[in-house]
Amino acid sequence: MLLSRLQTSSLRLRVLLLISAAVLPWLWVAVDHAFSERELAVEASQRDMLYLAQILSSGQREVIAGAQGFLQVLAALPEVVEGAHAPCQARMKNAHLNSRGYANIGVTDGNGMLLCDALSSAPANFADRKWFQEAVRLRHFAVGDYIIGRLSGRPVLVVATPIPEASPQPSRLVFVAIDVGWLERLLAEAKLPVGMAFSIMDAQGVVLARFPQEAGRVGKPNPIPEIIQAIRSGGAAGGIGIGISAGKEARLFAIDQALG
Repeated sequence: MLLSRLQTSSLRLRVLLLISAAVLPWLWVAVDHAFSERELAVEASQRDMLYLAQILSSGQREVIAGAQGFLQVLAALPEVVEGAHAPCQARMKNAHLNSRGYANIGVTDGNGMLLCDALSSAPANFADRKWFQEAVRLRHFAVGDYIIGRLSGRPVLVVATPIPEASPQPSRLVFVAIDVGWLERLLAEAKLPVGMAFSIMDAQGVVLARFPQEAGRVGKPNPIPEIIQAIRSGGAAGGIGIGISAGKEARLFAIDQALG
């Protein structure tokens, strides 16, 4: 039933992913569902769950590509390339108002100091952030870690592009902080069956976002040890399995690597 619904709405799901914005590097997505040993068609249920996980992780890759294109447009604007604080900030605010799924958009100098952003934030330095370090090192578009945004205060994935690109010493970097709100909307559209949960985790199995939301779950390791083991084993293809939750409940699960 779930597979049929997903197949008929897959185009809409992908469109939502493309016009939204949020994604994650070195992250895993997982779907888990309670079941009884007496239920039939366990294998079919796991296939459906894996299909859902693969749709969402594939969509996240597409959203990163969309963010890269957005940054390339911003990086060519005079206000971004060499503008003073006021025109740069005005451009960031306008870009933010006319986009969807971004927690913040901004520009730093070559040393990581914030020059302007859509949130009119206080001065801050991002030289310690992976997205900044990687963009400078690669001299190209780079994806950081999934973090709680220093400026937005929300779970975000930050991507950045140096200006000018390929320069060993970029004068500026333009960045986008991608929010996870798109994911919650998408999963609401998917109408997960009662008892099914979707999680986004880092490479250590720490939960970064979960739907449905559950107090105390984000920021802690996934409570199903078998999922943690599957992620840490490094199997890039993901897979399916059965685990036992902290409440001693048997759970079917399917995982897929979003990017890495």
